[in-house]
Amino acid sequence: MQKKKKGSQFVSIVLCLFVLLFLPLDSLNSQQFMAQQHNDPDTLVDSLLTITNSNPHFSDSTRLKFQLAQSFFLLSFKPQSSAPEKEAALKQCISWLDSSNQASSDSHANALMLRAKVQLLTYRNLEEASLSIDMLKRELENLIKEYPLNAYYNAIYGELLLSLKRFNNIEKILCKYFFTPLPEKDYSETALLHLLQAKHLEPSPYIYFLLAKAYFAVGNHRDALLSIKSCLSFEPIQMYLDHYYQSKAKALRQDYFDNQNK
Repeated sequence: MQKKKKGSQFVSIVLCLFVLLFLPLDSLNSQQFMAQQHNDPDTLVDSLLTITNSNPHFSDSTRLKFQLAQSFFLLSFKPQSSAPEKEAALKQCISWLDSSNQASSDSHANALMLRAKVQLLTYRNLEEASLSIDMLKRELENLIKEYPLNAYYNAIYGELLLSLKRFNNIEKILCKYFFTPLPEKDYSETALLHLLQAKHLEPSPYIYFLLAKAYFAVGNHRDALLSIKSCLSFEPIQMYLDHYYQSKAKALRQDYFDNQNK
């Protein structure tokens, strides 16, 4: 079993090297290969770290650092992982993106950075979360003004606005007087508009799940259920990520039917 695992890792290292050396970062073949490898992000992380540690030529590779960041982001959705492990994976994602210096010049890297920061809000205390939300909201609004047709900027902005609903009135008062004030307005309709834009540009289980949440938030149950159906119709490509949002969509649908039967 150990020999088989080492052999599999060796093959993965060789294939990763091929992609890093010969395929453009945004090429279709590169994306397809990495999507397939991301079905086992643990192996991919091990392979990429082995390459980084064993070859100085690749230790400063922007491409390699970006792939590591993507892999750690996927690991943050691994269902068997504990909350501290998921938080650590998100921080690793951000760290590798910072190290690559790509986020400032590449929209894909910047979108990944923003998604990781929004996911990290789950693990922040109230003071940290309120400050992060304020900074992320301003940044995303500026980005959408400049890139209104970027699917992920719109989706992440929608996700951030929907996350405001988890704060109760007491927490909002504490933020208002002691930390960074949270928006008092209900942004559900704004979130819905941006998620609809994202859906038309680049549909995915992630976007359809958020769209379902937004429809429920504005009271449109019919389109919420249709969005869940669309979310579940996708064939999972990135194992942890797609399964996560599809399982969340199923839970959302079950909660709706449970409430209907009360």
